[in-house]
Amino acid sequence: MEKPNTPEVHEKTSDTEETFFAGIASTGPFNTDLLRTLKEALSRPDGELWKSALEEELLSLNTNAVYDTVPLLKGVKPITSKPVFQIKFDQNGNIERYKLRIVA
Repeated sequence: MEKPNTPEVHEKTSDTEETFFAGIASTGPFNTDLLRTLKEALSRPDGELWKSALEEELLSLNTNAVYDTVPLLKGVKPITSKPVFQIKFDQNGNIERYKLRIVA
């Protein structure tokens, strides 16, 4: 039986594609340079965009009943959480949205 004609997983992209992706990666804000705290995010000029992203994440967590709030028992160490910030880009490299996730 003949193997279907499918591209290799490790197929090299064309030079044009590599240039395009390199161009997107080298313009605008970098996700590697993003914020680490909510205080830092909200104090920036784009703080309102981060605030909206936070509200969207909290609404999602509530809507999906992801957690329960319970009294903290004596001697029990709570699980802490932190925000993870990311800027999403469209196919042209323009900022599409600000995204914030709360992770444990």
